[in-house]
Amino acid sequence: MQAAATAPDRAQQHEIEKSRLEWGRKQSDGLWTNFCAQYEPIIRNQTVLDFGCSWGYFCKYLVDRFSPRRVIGVDISPGWDGDHGWNWHEHADKLSFVAGDITEIDNIPPGSIDLIIAISVFQYIAPDKLETTLERLYSLLRPGGEMLVRTRVVTSYIGADLHQQFALPYVHLLYPRRFLNKVAEARRGGPVRYLNSLSASSYLFLFHRAGFEIADANRRMNRAAPEILQQVREKYPFISEEELSCAEIDARLLRPYEPDELDTITSMTRTRVAPGSASRPAAAPVLDDPSE
Repeated sequence: MQAAATAPDRAQQHEIEKSRLEWGRKQSDGLWTNFCAQYEPIIRNQTVLDFGCSWGYFCKYLVDRFSPRRVIGVDISPGWDGDHGWNWHEHADKLSFVAGDITEIDNIPPGSIDLIIAISVFQYIAPDKLETTLERLYSLLRPGGEMLVRTRVVTSYIGADLHQQFALPYVHLLYPRRFLNKVAEARRGGPVRYLNSLSASSYLFLFHRAGFEIADANRRMNRAAPEILQQVREKYPFISEEELSCAEIDARLLRPYEPDELDTITSMTRTRVAPGSASRPAAAPVLDDPSE
């Protein structure tokens, strides 16, 4: 097994790049173009939650480009207050951030979110914690709301960004985690980053169990190092080719109407309006600024 020749330098350089607004703009445009746009989500006048927002670049991108009612960024490890070339407080009328565990945050009302976007965050959450996280995200969506998900799976050739430390693809599938931690601690003073053990099918199962309807799902396949992938096949002959070849999964999930909510809709459609009178639905509840 070989280490990436310049892994520490490359990782440090990457961290420097990520602190720059230009990097954030480029990444945000790529995420929209290559992921979100395929589902044609409605952003204008909607309340959007960016789960796992890190520096908040994508939140800014949505505010600048699509005129949402509000964008809320949530991350357990906040990075939006750093020196990134922009001040999010200048957008406070439409943008707010909340630091913490989404399952413990209580100032985002249930049913108040139209759209959740979760990109490359679920993979770092332990399976039992992910179940409670999905249940919480489900509860935050309004009936008919949706969640767009892109998550890496355990069979990804880079694992938890291990390509920055090891030259060998699929290294996390070929060597025990305790060995990788030992090597990483000797080289960089810390263990490799955690990656849960969920496959693409496991994610789909958890989405369904949390109550979501899976409107669309697409497996993004590994394309790197087919000769190393063959070693992985030989080590895991009991795992299907479809699972072993998968690197990421994209999904569009819907929060369906519950039976009692359908009853409400039915009663509304039966309400007669006198000729010539103005009729409009009741306004949605105003969402408090979660940052206050």
